[in-house]
Amino acid sequence: MYKKLRILLPILLLILFGFIQVFDVIPVLDNLIYDGFLSSGGTPSEEIIIVGMDERSINEIGRWPWPRFYVADAIERLVEMNAAAIGVNILYIDYGAYEEHDIALVEAASKTDRLVLASQAYFMDTHEFIAEDLMLPFDELNEESASGFINVHLDGDGVLRRSLTTIKYGDIAVDSLPLETYRTYIRVMGYRIIQKI
Repeated sequence: MYKKLRILLPILLLILFGFIQVFDVIPVLDNLIYDGFLSSGGTPSEEIIIVGMDERSINEIGRWPWPRFYVADAIERLVEMNAAAIGVNILYIDYGAYEEHDIALVEAASKTDRLVLASQAYFMDTHEFIAEDLMLPFDELNEESASGFINVHLDGDGVLRRSLTTIKYGDIAVDSLPLETYRTYIRVMGYRIIQKI
């Protein structure tokens, strides 16, 4: 019995090792454990409110892209409601079709120091996350707001599990839209700013 086990055990271990290597099992198991951990619950913060563009909004307003004055109006309303930080996950790197809509957006941005708009980085090497170029909001809008990049890095199975928080662009470090919005919130609320996350 023990003699057979001494012969079979190395063969079974070799087969198991081969199976793990061929089918890349360890990252799959790691992802399953991580997904289970993230979906295990927790109470969402009542301080964070997501103003989404859902199917009902599209049915009422029309297909995307919407005229920019809608977003300008939303920003002004959030300012009136005394939102501590406003993160807008829409790229406004170019001027729009209507100058008056761009003006409305800039005017709304000028009414607050709590607005963070989206920017987008372009990478030469996605392993290093050093940006070759950074597309910011158009000039007048960029002067009236902060910005954070919205790039994401998907896992091999196409699922977003982890976020980039900071990238390099030349000699400067650039924060993500969520992190820059968080920093704005911390500043406005008077909390101690965490320098490194």
